Amino acid sequence: MEFVGKVVNVLNVEEGVSKSGNNWKKQGFVVETIGQYPKKIKVDLNGKRVDSISLTLNKTYTFSVDAESREFNGKWYTEISVFAAVESNI
Repeated sequence: MEFVGKVVNVLNVEEGVSKSGNNWKKQGFVVETIGQYPKKIKVDLNGKRVDSISLTLNKTYTFSVDAESREFNGKWYTEISVFAAVESNI
């Protein structure tokens, strides 16, 4: 999926070690979509993308994302992961 939006908040980098002993890292961003009815969407950079994709507050990008939902204890959680972001002039 793709959408265009402006970065309105940069969240702290989170890091840890999984149960299987693997290191993990992610950073969240709040993005406001462009259009008549803008929406705020939280997106995440995961793993190596935290270091390889640089997003700047108040800049507009075209985001390529994967969305995935999973169930845990009867509740559903959705994560939107960025795999590419290109600065946009919109």
